[in-house]
Amino acid sequence: IDGNLQSSVDCHQLCINKFTYFYKFFGRGRQLVRSSYEKKTRISKKKSARRKGILISSAALVIVLAGMSAYYISVNNAIEKWNDKIYPGVMVQNIDIGGMTKEEAEAKLKSELVGPISDKKLKINVQDKTFELVYSDIDPDYDLDSTVDEAYNFGKEYGIVHKYAAIKGKKKADIEMKFSYNDDKLKDFEKNLINEVSESPKNATLLIKGGNISVEPEVDGITINEDQLDSTLKEAINGIVGSEETVVVEPEVTKAEITSEDLSKINGVIVSFSTSYGTSA
Repeated sequence: IDGNLQSSVDCHQLCINKFTYFYKFFGRGRQLVRSSYEKKTRISKKKSARRKGILISSAALVIVLAGMSAYYISVNNAIEKWNDKIYPGVMVQNIDIGGMTKEEAEAKLKSELVGPISDKKLKINVQDKTFELVYSDIDPDYDLDSTVDEAYNFGKEYGIVHKYAAIKGKKKADIEMKFSYNDDKLKDFEKNLINEVSESPKNATLLIKGGNISVEPEVDGITINEDQLDSTLKEAINGIVGSEETVVVEPEVTKAEITSEDLSKINGVIVSFSTSYGTSA
């Protein structure tokens, strides 16, 4: 009986041990399954979040690119409308030619500058005399073609952004009108002015009247240095309509070859000779 009881107890204990082993094994298995499931779930969520982020970023990029494309098309269309026109803000001698074609700009500049420049005058003061150089006497001329080309090309060498800024009037330009004249005719004017101003010097002379000898003093002459006059006038001549210029030219003094001092010495000798001759007589 004791042997059977012990055997029954051992068998019961063995069953308990096996049950405990299987319980732990399957419990660990469930834990591993649960852990694996949770890990897969986390990975899936991360992938889903990443895909969502990529989709949002892609959508934002598409929107940005679409906006940039629309802006580029709009800007490009605006620029193309000015392809045959001078950009806004372009001026020549304070004459606004922005928005004009080459032909329109040339016609406007011709009417407002070419005629009036011929009537312009340059005043030249020499001591108490005043002379006038009328521009029509030196054949004034504007290089309209070159000036209009420069105005037309302003801003068109830029990139699209700078072109658009120029069209919006954010870039200004004042183009210098290219001006010229007949240099030979200017030389003729200078020679005539010099001849009119110049006075030759007069030498001192001896005057004998009624036995009396006197000296008439010399008179200095004046002249103008031709190179200096030419330089002064060329600095003042310009193609700006409406401006008034006046220049002052200082003449040079030309000395007489025979002065009263020279004749005084001769006069002293003559008087001394006359006195000696009269005494001996």
